[in-house]
Amino acid sequence: MHDLLFHAGKLGHRHIPDKGCTGSIMGLKSRGFILLLNLVYASAQYDCPPPWLPLEDKCYKFQMYPAMLPDAEAACGKDGATLISIESASQHQFVKDWLSVNEVGSDKDRKWFTSGRKEVTSQTNEVRFFWEGNGQEIEGAQFWLKDEDRMNPGDHILYYTDGINWGWQVGEVTKAQPYICEINKAEIYKIIDAERGLDYGIAETNIAALQKGPVVVRQPRDFIYDTKSVKQYVDLECIADGNPQVAYSWFTRRDGSMMMIDPMVESRYTLINGKLIIHDPEDTQDNGDYQCKMENSIGSILSNIVQLSFGYLLDFSKAVRKPIIVDAHEGTGLPCNAPKHYPEILYSWYRNNIMNFVRPELKPYTFISNNGKLYFSSVTKDDEGEYYCMVLSPRAGVSSSEGKVSMPIRLSVREAIASIREPQIENGFPMVFPSSPKKGDNVRIECFAMGYSDLGNLQYQWTKEGSRIPPQAKIIDHGRVLNIPKVQIADSGTYRCKVTRVNGQSDEATVVLPVDATPYFTIPLKDQIVDLDGTVSLRCVADGIPSVDYKWLKNSEILTQNSLTPEDKERFTISNNVLTIRNVNDKDNGMYQCAAANLHGSRYSSAQLRVLSLAPTFAKYPLHRTTFATIGGNATIICRPEAAPRADIQWKKNGRPQSYSTNPSDRVHMLPNGNLHFTAATRSDRGNYTCIATNSLGEAESQGELEVLATTSITQFPRRTVVHVNRTGFMPCEASHNPLLDVSYLWYHNNRMIDFLKVKYDGAQYSIISEPHFARGEGINRGGLYIMDAKFYHAGDYTCVVQTSSSTQSRTALLQVIGPPGEPPGIVGLKVTTTTITLSWGVGADNGRPITAYTIEGYNEDEKIWREFKTNIVGKEKDDRNTTVTGLSPFSNYRFRVRAINVLGIGKASLPSTMYTTLAAPPLEIPHNVGGGGGKVGDLVITWDPLPKWHQNGKDVGYKVYYKEKFLIDDQWTENIVKGNSRNRYVALVGSNKFYTQYDVMVRAFNERGDGPPSEIVTIWSAEDIPIGVPTNVRIEQYNATALMVTWNPVPDTIEQIKGVLKGYRINYWKEETEDEGMAIYRPLSGQRDHGLIIGLDVKTYYLVNVQVFNSAGNGPKSEDYVEETLRSAPMNQPTEVHVEVHGDNSIHVRWRGVSTSIFEEPLEGYKVRYWKNGESRYVAHDVNAEKKTNIRLKGLEQNILYNLRVFGYSRGGEGLSSSPTVQFILGPSCRILENNPERRFEYACDGCSLQISTLLLSLLLCVHFLWHQLH
Repeated sequence: MHDLLFHAGKLGHRHIPDKGCTGSIMGLKSRGFILLLNLVYASAQYDCPPPWLPLEDKCYKFQMYPAMLPDAEAACGKDGATLISIESASQHQFVKDWLSVNEVGSDKDRKWFTSGRKEVTSQTNEVRFFWEGNGQEIEGAQFWLKDEDRMNPGDHILYYTDGINWGWQVGEVTKAQPYICEINKAEIYKIIDAERGLDYGIAETNIAALQKGPVVVRQPRDFIYDTKSVKQYVDLECIADGNPQVAYSWFTRRDGSMMMIDPMVESRYTLINGKLIIHDPEDTQDNGDYQCKMENSIGSILSNIVQLSFGYLLDFSKAVRKPIIVDAHEGTGLPCNAPKHYPEILYSWYRNNIMNFVRPELKPYTFISNNGKLYFSSVTKDDEGEYYCMVLSPRAGVSSSEGKVSMPIRLSVREAIASIREPQIENGFPMVFPSSPKKGDNVRIECFAMGYSDLGNLQYQWTKEGSRIPPQAKIIDHGRVLNIPKVQIADSGTYRCKVTRVNGQSDEATVVLPVDATPYFTIPLKDQIVDLDGTVSLRCVADGIPSVDYKWLKNSEILTQNSLTPEDKERFTISNNVLTIRNVNDKDNGMYQCAAANLHGSRYSSAQLRVLSLAPTFAKYPLHRTTFATIGGNATIICRPEAAPRADIQWKKNGRPQSYSTNPSDRVHMLPNGNLHFTAATRSDRGNYTCIATNSLGEAESQGELEVLATTSITQFPRRTVVHVNRTGFMPCEASHNPLLDVSYLWYHNNRMIDFLKVKYDGAQYSIISEPHFARGEGINRGGLYIMDAKFYHAGDYTCVVQTSSSTQSRTALLQVIGPPGEPPGIVGLKVTTTTITLSWGVGADNGRPITAYTIEGYNEDEKIWREFKTNIVGKEKDDRNTTVTGLSPFSNYRFRVRAINVLGIGKASLPSTMYTTLAAPPLEIPHNVGGGGGKVGDLVITWDPLPKWHQNGKDVGYKVYYKEKFLIDDQWTENIVKGNSRNRYVALVGSNKFYTQYDVMVRAFNERGDGPPSEIVTIWSAEDIPIGVPTNVRIEQYNATALMVTWNPVPDTIEQIKGVLKGYRINYWKEETEDEGMAIYRPLSGQRDHGLIIGLDVKTYYLVNVQVFNSAGNGPKSEDYVEETLRSAPMNQPTEVHVEVHGDNSIHVRWRGVSTSIFEEPLEGYKVRYWKNGESRYVAHDVNAEKKTNIRLKGLEQNILYNLRVFGYSRGGEGLSSSPTVQFILGPSCRILENNPERRFEYACDGCSLQISTLLLSLLLCVHFLWHQLH
């Protein structure tokens, strides 16, 4: 936005008529963005000159180079400005946005001066804040970054950042800091030194035609070349803008020095503009540093130094990997032992075969670290197998290289009893990748813990000590990875990972994230236009970690005291980041660079120094032909010559020399910048004025007229207005004025100008936003103000300002916004019991209508929702309110708030009260969802929903669990106590002889105050035992070439055989010749059944099969193994030449060419025709058996329906390939093509034809009746 605003400022001091602000965003298409900016800021008589930036009715200058506070105040005062005073949220947002864009990654110690002061009264020790810039006390909205920042030591308000946001802080002013100047637009004529651009003193108005030195548009970048790349070259590119055209050359470091590359000598190099191409790059010759030089007749500059390196990925060792043996439910890790490589690589793992990749998103107990290891938080028997580590280099450019795969690592898992294992963070974690990150890198912090729980995955939590997790950070991979994209210096610090088992213990560990930084410029160099024989100081400021060193260059040559001539040694002073040149002469013209370097590299900032010797000229900025003033008003005649050295200014009136003083108290006086200012203008001030500019090189003058007119007056002014909240109000304003003057209508709300259009920059693009609540009147309401969707904060004084180039008039009126009541203040608790509290509160704003009632809402800290506890509380407005709220939960933390009600609605809730804790009591609620079942043999598992915290009612919460075998007498209950408020499960050992036995159970909660009520009695079953029944009479029948049908006599579903509830059967099968039972595939079948189909088998292959029953405890014994061979293949060929002909109103005749079979296929048994309606699934298709005939008649078809049709052969091996493509047809008596129209696809009529496949591909339509139709 700033560059665009600079251009707007360069349009000059021209008055732009408001015309009611009829300019719109559509104006961008015809008038351009600069015109729109002028419409937005037409509220002021003049534009803000560069580098001042506009906002509303003021201009701002952000001075990035630090100064001590008195010097900063003096620098602003030199231009008639003050340090900034923040008076509105929009002003704060403007400053915050600018700092967020221009102070990215700045040092936290770097703060910005404002005019804000803290004052402590000596008598009462009361703290007050005020702005020295405007003398106003700070009230209303305040923008402290943290509340405690207002009480810091010191007495000045500064802007500072915590690395995320910008806000206020009270601080000391003992060191130099950057600062912000502020001036009203109406006073910018006081600015003495406007920034001089490269076009200063040049009459050329075409900016593109101006001569300028090289300016870097694109810096070259580091490049990693893959030694196995199919791209047999490397290209490095720099791009610069300049006039005359920029020439390029490249340098590379050889033997410690930068040597120029000459493509005429070394044919492997090609130079095309700024692009250097290296053909057939070799590591030994080309690895190293490169730098681009850009030059024209103005001077030359160097690019940043970049590095060309060579990527590689060697092969894994072929040595046999040692197997890893671990007990079930223990944690372990498999090392990858990656081969040597550069740069970083990606890791993945697979088990047994490449189709079975380890996927942590599906198996949360696995984790693939960036260190290459595959971790298991706990393993099971299912995890056994051979594991392979695969690595791939993702950053090596265009590469043909494939990933590398390790030798297998055998993971063997020994059976072990499952037991809970508390989480334990693995050694070395948390771990940071890359290990030494730099600003802008994508950082990954990993945390991994071993542990086992039967209640779900381990829970991971991340915190940062002393601060918040960076806002751009994302937690991924089940909470185990904290990703911080584009890490900033402010993100450095200590990060803590905490791992918790559900309802169990936790473990935690920390890691320090250090963030280094390649040098980056916080204050880059700026182009300088310097008077001949003057003095110039070039300043740059760069940050970096570790700290940076500076050096200076002129036209690509390093400047040192030793390299300077004796004459220049007297004129040049090099002091770290400041280069000062005295007695500047023409030899000093050229391009200068500040280089900042640390161990991570170097960066360059460039600027052009132009030495100027210029006699005064008004070619660009003559005096305005006519400057208007009104009687009693103020006016300024702007005199803006270009001259070097600076011109002395004198004035004439009507041809006579005048001796105007510079005393601001004189009615007519000359300002320090030469402008002539009139206070309380009179008719006698009219006349022709001449500005005479003189320096040592010459003299120039320019003339303009001052016209004094009658005063502008407001004829229709705003009046007191009442508007309902969320509705629209209108305030009129109309002025009578001299028709020679253009008039602008400005509106102020509580002395802050209303900005109807705002230009916003989000760091990526500019956007124009209309003010949602304010709009200008149009037509007969021109000059008026609409207040739309009015809010209570819109109430207040509204001022209409009518402004011409010569005078300003204003009128003010009050806007009252009425609606539901405001927030009641001061809600406090007076008396608290176990379930009640007495509350009292004050009376808030009624917002224009009397308050009739109140509503109380409560927030339980554990429940975390607001509930209405009491409504329709009636009372007198002038009395404090109080009431007793009932129905609270004992031993719970509550906050309360109150809402007031009037005839216009229910108001906003008050601020929440402080927290109140009700007294403890025994639990009142019963545990819900009591149930259970399952577990291992001999277990009785009892489960329930634990009481939510807001129903626990006290400390030391637990549960009493009761159980007894069903049908026993009531007093034979067994009681067990389970401690812990979140426990939801108890396992009683009833013995293996009590498998699948019914038990009555109930649960009650208790706390320190006593027992709660018991739940209802629920009947559950103890755990099942492993089935002992075996399927008998197993038989296998050939089904087709890839499937077998298995049948058996089912196992009786009895307690004796199943030992519980039969869940189903499991068919196990494997290839007889090439596999063993350990490689078997199984198909589970649910429920009681006597057969099952196994599919997806290989053709003509022998399979071994057995069957077993299973329940929830596990699988029963297997039957004997049985063997059977699958059939040969179904027909491999497809029928061809499929023809469709009309046979009748509802039938067609289909014929085709048949197929033959080989010895690898089952003998052909016949053909089938499959047809279905278009849009339907093939699963509902109709199959018609043609046996071994190659034609058939299809009947019962519907008219005007589009059908699909295919033909296939079949045998014992199954269905063969279907004919292709699919035939589509619409039934009809006949069809023929009538004409082939080149403008259409074709026209046709129903008259009789037979179409083959090739024609059907276009469209096969067999029409029922005579029909003309055109396809579009």
